[in-house]
Amino acid sequence: SLGAVSPPAASLAADAEMTGFAEGLLRSLSTTAPLVAQPGAGSAGGTHEVVAVRGLPPPQLAELCTCLIATVCDRVTAGHEQAGHLAVYAKDVRFCAWRWPVGEARGNKQSAITQAILTSFTFMPMPKLLAAPGSEDDWSQLFGGVAGEEGLRASYADFQRELRALADDFDAYNAAAPTRPFPDGWGLWTNHPALLEVSVNL
Repeated sequence: SLGAVSPPAASLAADAEMTGFAEGLLRSLSTTAPLVAQPGAGSAGGTHEVVAVRGLPPPQLAELCTCLIATVCDRVTAGHEQAGHLAVYAKDVRFCAWRWPVGEARGNKQSAITQAILTSFTFMPMPKLLAAPGSEDDWSQLFGGVAGEEGLRASYADFQRELRALADDFDAYNAAAPTRPFPDGWGLWTNHPALLEVSVNL
């Protein structure tokens, strides 16, 4: 729960760094950029309702920031295209390039070298999202000695219980896959909590 680590809504609204984060992130996402008021640009949203982040009431700003942080967490984990699947980029670095030069139909050597270097420096495995208490994947030690430690540990424990319940649902669904008719006779593993890491390595 973000409430365990975030300040009260009124303090959040007065935090220029947080409101700046919200504005910057909203402008960087293609789905929300047209909705954000641009300084001196009039009605930048066209036919859309323009959102002035700094003018939002504190409760709405707090809710917006919560949604934005959840969006970021999703984009770099479950919503990340390359979550755990980088091998394809090593098979054919001309076609599966991260960047094609303008006017070209394939990637070049520079792009291939850049991919190889970035991948080689970012391959370290991350802790598992669903962790057994006391295991090497248990990241609750991060809360030690910080303000609100008790609440953070309680939130972490609740989060782990919810993940375990979700993992059990996934296991039951996957075990029953052979009994379901086509096209539903498949299991779900891509978002299984027991198989996900806390972050993709990139």
